[in-house]
Amino acid sequence: MVSDALKAAGAKPINPPAIAEADLIRSMLDLSSQTRKRVADRTCYYSAVSILPVSRHLRPKADLRQMTESKKMVKCIESRYLSPSENLQKSIVGRVYVDIIENPTESLIHNLEPTNLIDSFRKTFLSNFQEVPIKYLGKNYLSVEHAYQAMKFTDDALSHVTDQHLELINKKLSPRGVTVLKDDLPRLFIDPSFSAGSSKVAANQLRILGYVRSDWDYVKAEIMCQLLIQRFSNSELYRKLALTGEKYLVEGNDWDDTYWGFCRNRGRNALGRMLMSIRATDHAKLLAEAEVDKGLAS
Repeated sequence: MVSDALKAAGAKPINPPAIAEADLIRSMLDLSSQTRKRVADRTCYYSAVSILPVSRHLRPKADLRQMTESKKMVKCIESRYLSPSENLQKSIVGRVYVDIIENPTESLIHNLEPTNLIDSFRKTFLSNFQEVPIKYLGKNYLSVEHAYQAMKFTDDALSHVTDQHLELINKKLSPRGVTVLKDDLPRLFIDPSFSAGSSKVAANQLRILGYVRSDWDYVKAEIMCQLLIQRFSNSELYRKLALTGEKYLVEGNDWDDTYWGFCRNRGRNALGRMLMSIRATDHAKLLAEAEVDKGLAS
């Protein structure tokens, strides 16, 4: 209808879908009608590839271009992460990536009974803040959080933090009663007196100030996965994780982390998905993978 109206008005050639997205279509169709078996016919999408489908038979809020791109992304991930020759770490990351693409968190949660959901990790064994000894790349950390934050920065970057920036970091840490000296920076994340919360605050400020490693977004998932594998190779923690059964794990938060968690009804929940994938892995495999990492790190 939009295309015909534009032609009748003598409009120059344009791409109608660019201006006729889902809101316009939904405003013209009666979604609550009980007589419509299909709100929008598939044929309207053959040329209008960016119009969002409003058919009851298609997933809402996913246009055809997005569907096509998602399939390409899944194939790419499968070839890069899920080949039989890949190690456990890469396989878990690959499964998590595919799951994120194919199963939006908000849709999954909406269809779950509250009894089948764990939506907060804070102050539980599922939290990365829990003190569990971690050895990674030759250094010992108090928790996964300490190790993860440490991996954001190279030793060289920490050695070049300016006095002015150090002052800004300490300003952020002052409510916690913590002060960092210049000489403390190389050992910041392995200092036993430095809590997981303080390490996150300091790391966030260092990131804002531009000290984070340039490849961080490309490596952070695999690093987190390896740290979690090591953590849950601990038999007691693995037992606790297994006791969550089939419950869906969501790292619900109020600090706007929509990559690792879920906040304000949006987010990828990568941490929750990673934990569920680890839960589905045999403990002996986790232990073997963790020992490989410790061996490389020593």
